[in-house]
Amino acid sequence: MHFEIDEQTYNDLQIFGDSTNQNSILKVFAQTQTRGGAQLIEQMLRNPLSDLKKIEDRLAMVRAFIPLKKELLFEDKALKYVQFYLNMGYPLLHLNFFSNLNLRINNYLRPISELYNIHAGIVNLIKILKSLKKELPQLSKLQLPTELLESIKRVEEIINDSRLSILMKKDHNLKLWSVLKLDPFFRETLFTKIRFLQDFIYEIDAYQTLAKVGKENDFCIPHLIPPPKSGAVLEIEGLFHPLLEQPVSNNVSFDQSRSLCFISGPNMAGKSTFLKSLGVAVYLAHLGFPVPAKTMRCSVFNGIISTINVNDSIEKGYSHFYSEVDRIKTVVSTIKEHGNLLVIFDELFRGTNVKDALEGSVMISKGLAELKTCKIFISTHIIEVIEQLEEDKVEMLLYYFEALSKGKGFKYDYKIKEGYSSQRLGLKIIQNERIFELLEEVKN
Repeated sequence: MHFEIDEQTYNDLQIFGDSTNQNSILKVFAQTQTRGGAQLIEQMLRNPLSDLKKIEDRLAMVRAFIPLKKELLFEDKALKYVQFYLNMGYPLLHLNFFSNLNLRINNYLRPISELYNIHAGIVNLIKILKSLKKELPQLSKLQLPTELLESIKRVEEIINDSRLSILMKKDHNLKLWSVLKLDPFFRETLFTKIRFLQDFIYEIDAYQTLAKVGKENDFCIPHLIPPPKSGAVLEIEGLFHPLLEQPVSNNVSFDQSRSLCFISGPNMAGKSTFLKSLGVAVYLAHLGFPVPAKTMRCSVFNGIISTINVNDSIEKGYSHFYSEVDRIKTVVSTIKEHGNLLVIFDELFRGTNVKDALEGSVMISKGLAELKTCKIFISTHIIEVIEQLEEDKVEMLLYYFEALSKGKGFKYDYKIKEGYSSQRLGLKIIQNERIFELLEEVKN
């Protein structure tokens, strides 16, 4: 089944960044040696999984590279030369005495760039073959999945071909005309096998990078389980946001008995960052990637949909409030179509008056609480919403963040706590900024 995620959610979670913000989850992981490896990681990031077997297979690949003490080294420049060589449309060189002589004369009179590209491609291909032969023994020390072991066996068969073994013993600075004789051998006879070697290198580069990033950043390998019929499970210890320089970790435990979680607390206390961290962790888990947490146990979801940064739409003529309403409609429609989702709302109805926001939030929250297969997180400043839901005996999980007094101001520990906060700081912050005094000075 397809894992559902839309452009709004990609932007909310900063998976790929944009023209105004290049800091992204992609940037965290795309630290490969080769461009092909980076492209493979980006391809994975754009294609999350909802099939537990496929997720487990990818996690097994990442886990296998964690004990690797020294990275396998591959030269991206050499791989680019080979890629260009294999893709060039210049006819194959079938050199005999007369064609050889003719090319030599023409190349002497006017150097032929295609000949240079063929020579460079073959020389760099030999360099890659040597590199593979040198690095492969490291893999034999790892507990690798069967699929990768089979690929390694095929790679060994290719590079141990007697014809290639002879070439690898020669100096890589082969003369132009000696190398050109090999063109049909590489671009015709071994073309498919060379492509396989390229893809193998990119795959190794990608997975050793995922493992390295996980180790260097203290990420964990998540444990995913099939979604039970009565609801999903989401348990994370030491969750943090990977894009922060000094992140604060938090825990969340959400069993299958409830589907709705409210997070309260004042502005700047950490609610939005926590919600983004949660969304990123669940998304990465469904990629089969390491996750920014100490431990994670999570049911497989069919998708993630978030509402964190919703703006008015000039093109559609939508106000901020109508954009929020339209987004909620999209969320409910997506749940109807795809079933068990992780749903994140960072505040409901910020674009309308307090009374409508209160009544609308209570009404929507009651409906969402009935969707037992989903896990729904909502942050709020309107404590009356939680109080009303408690009075109506709505089953929900409650967490909060708080601000601590520090002189005339506040400090934040960004630690999540069970329960809800009735802390109101808006007026206090206004007073601390001496706005009333400034108004008096203006009047005078």
